[in-house]
Amino acid sequence: MFSGLFGKRRYKLNGRIIIHSLPPSQGYMVSLKLFPVAGPACPPPFGGEPPGEAFEGSVDLAKNIHIRQNLERPRLVIPFKLKPYAGYYYLGVTVFLFRDGLNGLMAQMERVCFGRPLLDLSSNHLDAGDFPIRWPDTSLEDLYQYAIFRPGKPPEFFDSVPYKGG
Repeated sequence: MFSGLFGKRRYKLNGRIIIHSLPPSQGYMVSLKLFPVAGPACPPPFGGEPPGEAFEGSVDLAKNIHIRQNLERPRLVIPFKLKPYAGYYYLGVTVFLFRDGLNGLMAQMERVCFGRPLLDLSSNHLDAGDFPIRWPDTSLEDLYQYAIFRPGKPPEFFDSVPYKGG
């Protein structure tokens, strides 16, 4: 398949994100970002730790939110199918897990960048395989940074819980 605009070819990419050791939650959102690099000898971009703004344009893979209902779901398997342009890529995954926290519902965000394997999209189809993620066992009280998100405004970040109560 050709894009038509520049003649760059798109290829099929299949894989699965598998998230283990999840605590009870009221839902999740998972997105995927492909980070292009110039060739097979290139290291992961940003030293393997891309900043938050590098994840702009991520592809939403899964969303399941059930507020006021904690579900035990120790493992998630999220398949993906994409059609990126030919090239070399590293994968980055963002997961939001909605959990009961200190002041009510909290969204714990975790980002994972896979330094290997480098995805080589130079053939018609690539089965990328499985990308396992072990959810950190850090308690919500021990997380190092908190944020408040409001529609239409940038997030406000705090090094501790910004308020108590409603």
